[in-house]
Formats: sequence, C-alpha cells, structure tokens
Amino acid sequence: MLDIAATNEAHFNAAASTYETRFAEALRIIGNEVGERSRWICPQWGDTTGDVKPFRMLDYALLPHVSEAIGIDISQNMVEEYNKNIAALGLPTDKMFAKKGNLLSDKPSEGFSEPEYFNFDLVIIGFALHHFKSPDLAMKRLVERLAPGGILVVLDFIEHSIKVEDGVTASGFGPDLRRQFEDAGVGDGFDYVLPDRGVMHGKPPKELRYFLARGERLKSVTTQS
Repeated sequence: MLDIAATNEAHFNAAASTYETRFAEALRIIGNEVGERSRWICPQWGDTTGDVKPFRMLDYALLPHVSEAIGIDISQNMVEEYNKNIAALGLPTDKMFAKKGNLLSDKPSEGFSEPEYFNFDLVIIGFALHHFKSPDLAMKRLVERLAPGGILVVLDFIEHSIKVEDGVTASGFGPDLRRQFEDAGVGDGFDYVLPDRGVMHGKPPKELRYFLARGERLKSVTTQS
C-alpha cells in the first residue's frame, strides 16, 4: 500500500528548490486573489502594528496583516525554502518561520503538542488538502489547533479530470465542501468563492479552477491551554 505521507515528503523534497519558479505565475495569481480578499477571510482584521492584540496564523500567505505566522510542512526542503524566503523579505524570523512536522499522524510530530501550537486565530490549508490521505480528518485535526472563533481557510482545486500523481488523493473538491467544514467544526460563517481566473497545472498544463472557502470555529469550545 502506498504511504501517502512518505510519497509527498519525497516529492516535495525533490521539488522544493524549483517550486517557486515553476509555479511563479500561479503563485502570483493566487497571492493577488488572497490579498484582495483579506477582509473576506477575516472581517475583523486590523492593523498589527502598535498596541493591538497579536494575531496568530498557521501559514504566511497574509503576512502584512499578522503578527505571527508559522508554516508546518512534512518536507524539510520546503521548510528551508520557506525560511529562506522569510529572511530574504527582511521579516522577523522569530515570529515568522516554518518547521518540519506532521500534524495528521496518529501521534503528532515531536514538539507539536506544546501550547504554542494551539489557539491559532487563522489556519490556512493552501493547495495541500488534495495531498492528504483523509481530507476530512486533516481538516478536523487542524481545526483542533484553532482558538474558539478562529478561522479555517482552504484553497484548493475544484473537481477536475486531470490524471493525478502519486501522493494526490483527491481530484479536487466539490459539493461536499460545506458538509466537510461543518463536520470539522467550522461551519459557522461558511462562505465559498470561485475566482474568475484559474491557474495552469498538470502535464501538459491545463487551466484548473480553484476555490477559496472559509469557516469559523464555535466560540464555546474547549481548547488546549
């Protein structure tokens, strides 16, 4: 039986050094879309400079709006690229960094059970859900990392017919998305956006449509402290 996690780790370790150049146009399109929808993602978003409540995020897609961003990836080489980019941008590497880890295994990677890896205000799953062995379980595990009232955002492809590679477990996502958010515990405030412009993907390249979806965790839940 194919070990999905090990397959993805090997794939992205090999792809890391050229990932940003290979997907430069797609990353630009998606980055612009996310940036333009920052208020949709988090309506209460405020300035993170000065005397304001720190805002914690489990990614770095929206750096201008957050005081702390942590990326977690199963690939050590992708982690190193992430950290190299943070340093190149001149951003504080003690507040914005990536670490190698697997939050979806039966026992999370060592160190990720500590309190600092819980109670996030925002978790973003950026084009990774289709790589997880069980997307539903992955969403539930990551929602456990959210603070009450925290926001989960998923970016991924809509259902498509392109042949998938080893390590890809879903050919996009469709009508069940609302149900997946509700089952994961982030059905409140659910919304779904389908941008007008897709991105090129696959071999040979084909335009794929993608979505942004968001939902909020109930405020009356107990989290690890």
